[in-house]
Amino acid sequence: MDPVGLHTEPAGDTHSNSFGTAGAHVIVIQPDPAFEELLRPCRAVLTEAQSLRLPEAGAIARRLQAEMDAPDTVSPLAIESACLELLVAAVRVVQGRRSADGGAPRWLSRVVEYMHARFLESPTLGEVSRVAGVHPAHLAREFRRAYKQSPASYVRRLRLEWAAERLERGHESVADVSVASGFADQSHFTRAFRRHAGVTPAVYRRDHAKARQSPHGAL
Repeated sequence: MDPVGLHTEPAGDTHSNSFGTAGAHVIVIQPDPAFEELLRPCRAVLTEAQSLRLPEAGAIARRLQAEMDAPDTVSPLAIESACLELLVAAVRVVQGRRSADGGAPRWLSRVVEYMHARFLESPTLGEVSRVAGVHPAHLAREFRRAYKQSPASYVRRLRLEWAAERLERGHESVADVSVASGFADQSHFTRAFRRHAGVTPAVYRRDHAKARQSPHGAL
């Protein structure tokens, strides 16, 4: 499961993608060649085929989807801004990889892959450290240095991104989403979600339901 994946492919290349048996929701973004000069600093992303893990990609993709589902007069500006935000995040990840060759150890990529695959299964630091092949204390220190947060915070953010997607569908109760996303109880989930999204899960779902039902969206 990869709710926050960004895949880049050079323009003009022939390619095909497989997202597993569960399928995927895909938003395709194609930069305008007219902005070649503006996009020059982004060549590291736009000229190579690669897959990137961006925790912020899930939230940005949902904003794009909401704008496309319920467009209004400022939606083009909102969509362009979100696309540029996503591109900037991707460029910084790629630049960080290249400049940190002597810094971030290679096993960190295995750790992140494992977290994205198992974030709903409550992976322990011991389990993750065995994937990396390093001591748990060393893993925690290197992870925080590379990602500016603890492994637990990273996993919790993945869960909240996943929970937000479920809430947008509107078919499950907040309690059910809380349990499915691995939180001990609904109150803990609500507090964490409010810190993450700025509103409670119930308000978040209500606002997205209104956006889907409105023919014009809201300013």
